[in-house]
Amino acid sequence: MDRPALTLRQAADACSVHLSTIRRRHAAEAFPNAFRRGDGAWLIPVTDLQAAGLRVNAPAPPDPSPTTSEVSDPVSEQLAQALAELAQERARRALAEQKAELLERHLGDVQTLMRALTAAPPSEPERAHDHALSDSHDRAADQAVSVPPARRRWAPWPSRRER
Repeated sequence: MDRPALTLRQAADACSVHLSTIRRRHAAEAFPNAFRRGDGAWLIPVTDLQAAGLRVNAPAPPDPSPTTSEVSDPVSEQLAQALAELAQERARRALAEQKAELLERHLGDVQTLMRALTAAPPSEPERAHDHALSDSHDRAADQAVSVPPARRRWAPWPSRRER
């Protein structure tokens, strides 16, 4: 009685495995009754395939079912959209808070400058008092020696990182 035998490619198709799997097992001598036919092609008996642990004519694995992330769910889509919008709004709020803090610092600087610019000159009674205290000799000495006022030293502007 003639045993049924399959070529390497037929065996791979019948067992639902890749051709290289059958070739590796054949090279590892997992099919002891395999033989060559007249044209040089290898034939593997079905009993050897079964003995090697392969299932002949095994059904193909089922198609992968869509996962829950692939299933179109309107609620999950709305949730994802809402979370994305929330993240955008949080970023906008943080930026607005940074701008507000910067504007508050600049406003304080502007208010200080405005106070300096709008400072009133001394009133008339103060001027009269100052003139009465100084004698003519001191005024003449002050006029003769003109010493420039001491230069005021300014701190460098803060860098953008410090602001």
